[in-house]
Amino acid sequence: MMRGIVAFALAIGCQAGNTLSAQQRPLSVYISADMEGISGLSSTDDPLGPRFMTREVNAAIAGAFNAGAVRVVVNDAHGSHTNLLQDQLDPRVTLIRGALKPFGMMQGLDSSFSAVLFVGFHGKANSPGGFAAHTGSGIVADLRINGASLGEGGMNTLYAAWYGVPVAFIGLAGYLVLLGLALAVLQTEGVVQRRLLTIGFLLALGGVGFSAYLTYIEVYVIEAICIWCVTYEVSLLLRFLIALIVYYRQPKPEPV
Repeated sequence: MMRGIVAFALAIGCQAGNTLSAQQRPLSVYISADMEGISGLSSTDDPLGPRFMTREVNAAIAGAFNAGAVRVVVNDAHGSHTNLLQDQLDPRVTLIRGALKPFGMMQGLDSSFSAVLFVGFHGKANSPGGFAAHTGSGIVADLRINGASLGEGGMNTLYAAWYGVPVAFIGLAGYLVLLGLALAVLQTEGVVQRRLLTIGFLLALGGVGFSAYLTYIEVYVIEAICIWCVTYEVSLLLRFLIALIVYYRQPKPEPV
């Protein structure tokens, strides 16, 4: 469920920020689906894996269509690439399956798409605490591109960037950054705490501006309102108000 909410809340934003104007082309979403990151699995050999994987992919598909997508392509990108249950998969999508794919997990992606969603992705090789963490075939110790250590998600993100298609996880990263800041504020005091609060306030302010832009896209471009998108936008506004109150209630440091 949560993956679906994230999917369609962010699909709008990615389409709005694409290099081509949203008014000039419809929203098309590409989904690459792996299995290790699927919720509820303790092993990739779990017989329930294909069913759980199909359900999470369906949640992302539903989110994309609720956000106004007119085309969704799903690439079954785990192991044999024949995991998704075709009789249970949303019939509105185009499914790419089978291991004979020159471009693997990103087979079928091109510049006509507005956003990419990664479902079921996992930690890179040698990630501490990562469930079934690996890169590629599993025998790769580390993958580096321009000196940066990357996993499958990073590698495929760069592939999508080649076509100018963004990966729709900026909003999720924003949540994690705000959470990290909140935890840091609780463990600091004085000038450092004040600076962290300032950063949090500015991020929340940026979130409100982004939310306003998403609302504009919904009303005037997509011409459709979804309740989950509105919930996402209201939550951004609430976080901004909380940050504003906390920021101005903090005592200012006395001059030295």
